[in-house]
Amino acid sequence: MSEIEELLKPFISRQFGPEVVDKEARLAEFKRLAPGILPADYEEFLRRFERCVDLEENHVWAIDPPRPRQEGVFTYIGPNPPMDILYGLQEDHYDVFEAFSMYANQIPPGLIAIGCDMMGNQICMDISGRGPNTVWHWFHEGEESFDENGAPGYANMFRLAENFTGLLRRLRHGEYDDPAAVKPRELRPGEAKICYIAPGVEEEIREWREKHEREAEGNKE
Repeated sequence: MSEIEELLKPFISRQFGPEVVDKEARLAEFKRLAPGILPADYEEFLRRFERCVDLEENHVWAIDPPRPRQEGVFTYIGPNPPMDILYGLQEDHYDVFEAFSMYANQIPPGLIAIGCDMMGNQICMDISGRGPNTVWHWFHEGEESFDENGAPGYANMFRLAENFTGLLRRLRHGEYDDPAAVKPRELRPGEAKICYIAPGVEEEIREWREKHEREAEGNKE
């Protein structure tokens, strides 16, 4: 078993979407579309798992802490944000092609969206070749910024890992904590607090999760 498989398998809840008939053709098509060169470890992930990967509750131990955020559902995302989904090669929702077409003009040039958290914030990877294949967290309701050419900047982003394998090495099991509770639940061994949730939004998160579950079940039929 490769390191990618060993690192990821303990966190996989399930995979969904239609079977990939010709993964090499799909991968070649995506490589032509991508604004750079896919790193070998990420190619290995796409070849091995093919379809979208749904992850159990977790957090990523980020190499750089994010800025405090006052907008959106999360009033603050700590230095260890969650990762819900890694996109696949399937011809369906939560695939790398859909993610590319949706976010190509919203994230900085040379980056691709490779996954997301449960609120739609994107996990992005630099494939520009200008440096390491850094993995970033992109906050979809954060402050926008633009470079001198008018391209999206990094104001609403922070670094998660030095590369794709590094991202998987930084995964930890964990759950959300309710800040409104009078006495917070004690963390079990191996858990860590991953973010604070604004009071009153627990129901919104639950509804989003149920919608996501229904979509996934529909893809199986």
